[in-house]
Amino acid sequence: MSDRPNRSVVDYDSEDALRRALQAVQLPDDNPDEMQTEVSGAAVQATSCEGQNDQMETELLDRRRDWVLPSFDPETTEAQSMEQELRRLQVLKSYLILDHDREEAFERFTGLAARFYRVPIALISLVDLGRQWFMSNRGLGDVRETPRKHAFCAHAIMGKKHSILIVPDATKDFRFKDNPLVTGAPNIRFYAGAPLVSPEGYKLGTFCIIDDRTRPAGLSEEEQASLRDLADMAVKEMVERRSNLKRHQDPAQLIAYTAHDLMTPLTGV
Repeated sequence: MSDRPNRSVVDYDSEDALRRALQAVQLPDDNPDEMQTEVSGAAVQATSCEGQNDQMETELLDRRRDWVLPSFDPETTEAQSMEQELRRLQVLKSYLILDHDREEAFERFTGLAARFYRVPIALISLVDLGRQWFMSNRGLGDVRETPRKHAFCAHAIMGKKHSILIVPDATKDFRFKDNPLVTGAPNIRFYAGAPLVSPEGYKLGTFCIIDDRTRPAGLSEEEQASLRDLADMAVKEMVERRSNLKRHQDPAQLIAYTAHDLMTPLTGV
């Protein structure tokens, strides 16, 4: 297992291992018997070792469950499902791009977005198991990832239908006002993220723009359409990149990464 600061789907070699990673988190003071959990929507309930305080353990487990949204708007957010998240992560892994170096095509997309929207930050962000990983980062220096629990993009991929998440003023939004990315650097005020919808039907991350100034008007319909176009262009590049790898990489290695993910029947998002 990797000692990376935030968990990643690339660290789990089988569906069973990934399922266990989603189902249970061993707490530091637990007895050796592991807890089993079920996720329904964003609610997590734990069955704990005998004699311990179930409610306290559930609260601790929630804080460590890095893929569950800590707060959300039920009117705009789909309920989280462990099975859907398992399939989404498998598809994300199949693109073979996590932890790779920056690539020119994606860098050009974020550069274009930063200029068009006149924002200091533009990102192509992939929402991994316990982190958001930046496939391209314009405006955040050398940063390549942040914890998923702090990611605006983790909310964006749970939006109903394929809507864009627009946050005109993060300091006034209950989901984000206490977020360390709002209270400290990079001092996010405005955020807009269009989901990266894969051909398999899963939202793998977002193409997002960020400003340290509020934008009460949000984005116009035309600006939203352009952001969706940029997201679609990024996905198309990801698909072509994976196809090229299939043609040139060792078939055995590709099978190990993608066979199960791509053959599993998909139920959509």
